[in-house]
Amino acid sequence: MTLPTGHTIRPFDYSDGDYATAVALENAVFPEYPSTVAEWRHWEASREAKCHHERHLVFAPDGTAVASASASHNAWTFHPRRLSLGISVHPDHRQKSLGAALYAHLRESIARFDPIGLRGDAREDQPVSRAFLEHRGFAEVQRDWENHLDLSTYDDAPFAGRVERVVEGGIRIATFRELEAEDPDVWRNLYEMHEEIARDVPSPDPHTAIDHDTWVKRVRDNPNLMPDGYFLALDGGRYVGVSNLWRSQADDTFIETGLTGVRRTHRRRGIALALKLRALDYARGQGFRKVKTWNERGNEGMLAINEALGFKKQPAWITYALELQPDPDAPAAGGGAAGVERAATA
Repeated sequence: MTLPTGHTIRPFDYSDGDYATAVALENAVFPEYPSTVAEWRHWEASREAKCHHERHLVFAPDGTAVASASASHNAWTFHPRRLSLGISVHPDHRQKSLGAALYAHLRESIARFDPIGLRGDAREDQPVSRAFLEHRGFAEVQRDWENHLDLSTYDDAPFAGRVERVVEGGIRIATFRELEAEDPDVWRNLYEMHEEIARDVPSPDPHTAIDHDTWVKRVRDNPNLMPDGYFLALDGGRYVGVSNLWRSQADDTFIETGLTGVRRTHRRRGIALALKLRALDYARGQGFRKVKTWNERGNEGMLAINEALGFKKQPAWITYALELQPDPDAPAAGGGAAGVERAATA
């Protein structure tokens, strides 16, 4: 499949101009998920060395950027021969076979990895994107509900006393800012807890740990970090639960939940709910109008908590997989325990 006459494709060059071009293109494709150059640069700077990433831009004859495509390893479920593909075509330039040409270009570019499997995603209310993947043999392997809470109608009265009950049970709830000031091992403690909880985040592929220094850089240098909106539960000196919020650089009306989870040893004690209540109270107090989060459809525990809090289901995001070769050494997929959620920005 070739590009339409007069169109050209080239690799992303990581210049200021290319960053601005790619971000503007992506925001036109997904206006409800706005991003900024600062956010993109952060993720590029905190990528693990083992994770391959490439991006390509397509230009129309007049020099306008009309599409982009990427291929990368997923740091959370790393496999050297599994890559995730992403293709974005500007709404004004669709139905010109740009997506098909980009897909063929990516497949040729990543052939050197001898991939055994590819991943892609599409929202359930995007029939063209879903058909594009399914026509090429991709099959659904996971579905995550996007959930929104309108803070102008959020009512926490039914949950009066729930935070206090957890605290009276011996659990302390503190912010990252508080712990950073008092715990010299805050990063090591936070990382160790995060990795244990992350193993239970629902995923079609096995979880892999990100190295400590890279993880710290991802959190510490993230322009969307909110130290006062990052809530942690402690049992004595042990970190046992988390629910954190991340702002958007492009839109100050909404905020996203990154990771909510509790160690297995401390589940069924109301800790996750208490953490979310503290987080929602903070978000409302800061003037945000909406909270977004994502939950795998089989994650009944967290879905039940969010439904009780007033979150409303939006169209789900579907993860698609194309298996190209058998992987006889593949371990079991990720845990998927109830009570754990992670958003795309975590």
